[in-house]
Amino acid sequence: MAFDGANVIAFYKSNNVVTTAKLTVSGNKITFTDTEEVTAAIANTNLIPATLVALPTTRVLAGISAGKVFTKYGTVEQVSDKTVKSATVVVATQCGGNIYTAYTGSADGIIRLIKRAE
Repeated sequence: MAFDGANVIAFYKSNNVVTTAKLTVSGNKITFTDTEEVTAAIANTNLIPATLVALPTTRVLAGISAGKVFTKYGTVEQVSDKTVKSATVVVATQCGGNIYTAYTGSADGIIRLIKRAE
């Protein structure tokens, strides 16, 4: 889960579909609204989690798809050519107004950053 400045955003997997959604409270009931599905096949398990950054107008996801770095910025999904070391996690973060994806390279085990091009 993450907070976008106004809403709590959930990131979950149900029936093998990875989704983000705004949590909406009405009385004693919580519902998922404004849902966005991930179409790429990504690893999202307790051993290899994907990550969520919730910005005021955009949701950013990072994870692993077929051993490669996966990112989703808003509705745009991308699987890069960067191979991830096994048993590691890909993380998205925001710093200084920029979005970065951190991963461990498979060939040398060095932690690398990818800056999102604007």
